[in-house]
Amino acid sequence: MKRVVLVVLISLLFVGCSGIKTDKAFKVIADGSKGTHVNIYTSSDDGMKLYLEKNFKKNMEQKYNIDVNVRSMNYDAIKNTLATYEKDGVVDGEMDLLILNKDEFECIIKYDYFYKNITKDMSNFNETINEIDQDFEKIRDFKDRVIAVPLYRKQLVFLYDNDVLEKAPKDLEGFMEFIKENKNTFTFPNPLKDDDGMQFLNYIIFNTLSDEELIALRTEVDKNKIKALLSPSMKLLKEMDDYILKDNNEYYDSMDDINTLFKEGSVYFSFSNDFSGILDDVAEVYPYNLNSFMMGKTAVETYYVLVPNTAKNKGGAFVLINDLISYDVQLDMVKHPNLKVLPILDINLLNAEKKAEFKYNDKFVQINDFIDNREYSFSKKTRDMIKDIFKEMLDNKKKELQELKDEKEKEKENIDG
Repeated sequence: MKRVVLVVLISLLFVGCSGIKTDKAFKVIADGSKGTHVNIYTSSDDGMKLYLEKNFKKNMEQKYNIDVNVRSMNYDAIKNTLATYEKDGVVDGEMDLLILNKDEFECIIKYDYFYKNITKDMSNFNETINEIDQDFEKIRDFKDRVIAVPLYRKQLVFLYDNDVLEKAPKDLEGFMEFIKENKNTFTFPNPLKDDDGMQFLNYIIFNTLSDEELIALRTEVDKNKIKALLSPSMKLLKEMDDYILKDNNEYYDSMDDINTLFKEGSVYFSFSNDFSGILDDVAEVYPYNLNSFMMGKTAVETYYVLVPNTAKNKGGAFVLINDLISYDVQLDMVKHPNLKVLPILDINLLNAEKKAEFKYNDKFVQINDFIDNREYSFSKKTRDMIKDIFKEMLDNKKKELQELKDEKEKEKENIDG
């Protein structure tokens, strides 16, 4: 009987609350969700599952008497399950709330699997969220109904060893000057094999193209036009190729290889978007006197929460989302050793005391510096074309070098002959 009452309450609230204020409407949902069970499914492997299982689960039991069950499932399995639910007409599926990364979200949102207007009665969404942010553009359907909520972000930060360098470059121009003067002191993993390498390619593109060119790049689908837009970036990468450290004349395969070189002092820089690994380096991956810095725009990756149409406990899912985007939980995600992620709420909407809490430590790049240098990642389709164009640039360079070598050998043969 309780479940029937809950469904009725939700239906009344989301069709129209007859003037009931958001906080009162949310209280009705929260009261109706007491004693219920919510299944969270996440594709994330970045510490979020552990955080939800340990910290968030306990808080929700104490605060709302909601039992939280957290399960890992890869994207394909999630999509296939939702497709099966829709095909079979399931109305009380096991997935109450989903957490997906940017690529997964952009792929699955084209299917009509998700509840609309999930933020209508969420007080925290209205109080601390800045909907002007770019990663909010895709959370609404054609009727302007919210179908997802951003949950947290990751963004690239650069690293150096204070025992090796007194200060870091401030921008791409200064960085290029440094590596030209200090050959083989920097490298990045092969973008064709490693996502971190692609992140570095993104960095180069973000800081060599104008805002107008970046907008055109995001919307363009013709490869030749994309190639023309990327010309300044590929020119710089081609030049950089002469100065970076390589493994038998090839790019290193992974960031693990580069971090080993970084800790040994063989290269002077590294980069990552895993702040927990940087700030709580229990595996001792990095040099002891590590420091972080920004030198221009870097890519941010956003993670989203969604509620399937087939969720058995929509009310409980709404309660959990409202808490996940609250000041307390967002701050906890920033501070928690397994996460150290960037918040989704806009810290500049907070009062001075609360805003001051949102930092990692005094040495680490400040959150507003990340906001000022935030650039949103390209779609997978665009990234794949960028990889193809990068590979083509490298192949052409190898061909040019081989032709130059052959020409010199031919000249030598003519002189000797």
